[in-house]
Amino acid sequence: MKWIFLVAFGVMSFTQAHAQAVCTRSAMTVLRKGPGPKFEKSWVVSKYMPFLKLELKNGWLKLQDMDGQIHYGRAADFSQSIRCVVVKTNTAETRQGPGAGFPYGEFKTLDRYTPLKRIGIDTGWVQVENDLGLKSWISETKVWHPVKMQAVKF
Repeated sequence: MKWIFLVAFGVMSFTQAHAQAVCTRSAMTVLRKGPGPKFEKSWVVSKYMPFLKLELKNGWLKLQDMDGQIHYGRAADFSQSIRCVVVKTNTAETRQGPGAGFPYGEFKTLDRYTPLKRIGIDTGWVQVENDLGLKSWISETKVWHPVKMQAVKF
């Protein structure tokens, strides 16, 4: 039985697929429907918008947003070292500390698709900073942050 498994495993070929988290690094980033400047614009996003990086080809990233939509962006416009989140609910309140008992944060309410830099985390709360440098806390249930995924296909 052991030999059958080893032989079968040895005959199978497998590929490894993975996605990495990336964030926009400039004030405004143009995303396109294909990998190049001649493709139609699909979305224009601001600084700290998170995506899953699916592929890199000829200086263009294939990206997936929180809604599962596919976009393409110039690799130079993205960073893997910045940690970021985006509001996934219609609105989200912010607080001055990690909990609902704290007073409202510097920016009381945020709308869906508001991108933020993640600077800390504490028991279900995420400390965030907007593109103007204002800081607050937001419930982790209100934001989406890309996570590195890895899968092995046989």
